[in-house]
Amino acid sequence: MGKNIAIIILLGLIGFFGYFLFNKQDRPAEGEPALVQRVKQKVSVVIYSSNSCRYCLMAKDFMGKKGIQFDVRDVNIGKNAREMSERTNGSRAIPQIFINHKHIGGWTELNRLEQKGLLDLMLAG
Repeated sequence: MGKNIAIIILLGLIGFFGYFLFNKQDRPAEGEPALVQRVKQKVSVVIYSSNSCRYCLMAKDFMGKKGIQFDVRDVNIGKNAREMSERTNGSRAIPQIFINHKHIGGWTELNRLEQKGLLDLMLAG
């Protein structure tokens, strides 16, 4: 019985330290500008979306791959839909993306900012 407890504790420690060792979320992406690396965890990004929306999934996947943390607000929940409508002057299209409280639009606008090299500047504050 004592041997089993020791094995369980050992496996727990391996899992705990392995998570922090291999978790890539806090690591900067290769070739990423230093300024973006320093501030990306301090940026406020909100994505109003729905799980059934293809463009919402693309936007969330894109931000995740860039290592940007974001808050997802599901518009299928009434208060989130009302909040989005108020913040976007009545728009019902999704996704609606905000960076540092500034409305940038949806997936198309997010992609356009990235292609023009402006997204990293916005993320830098």
